[in-house]
Amino acid sequence: MDKNGNTVTSASVSGIYLFFDYDNHATNADDNKLFKMLELFNNETEKGKLFISYPMVEALQHIKSDISFKNIVAKCEKAYKREVKANCDDEFLHFNDYSIDTWNYLIKQHIRKANFIVNNRYEYQNEIIEQLQIFENQKEK
Repeated sequence: MDKNGNTVTSASVSGIYLFFDYDNHATNADDNKLFKMLELFNNETEKGKLFISYPMVEALQHIKSDISFKNIVAKCEKAYKREVKANCDDEFLHFNDYSIDTWNYLIKQHIRKANFIVNNRYEYQNEIIEQLQIFENQKEK
């Protein structure tokens, strides 16, 4: 149902996007289940497309101007949220304060990092890197 109480049909939906904040340190975290979810939810026009934040949404903020983002490695521990708050530039502390320029900068940095994780090249690329590729390479590395 939509906000007006009307039935939503598959014909009226062009894509389904699922966003998941993965806390690897949680007691019920399971990489095998996550792998199966990535395999199942891999198409936005069918069952949905899953996007995951590793190790959690704070990874988006984990940028420091005097350290190459390529060299920042996230530790999947309970203290990660505090670590990010203590080790990121002030401009990245509050999501609600982000400008379009800030979002564009962060997106480009994360695209470079995804390319490095998957292809060993820390550079911007226009090709889509699938979540499953990122997940598999992160586990391997």
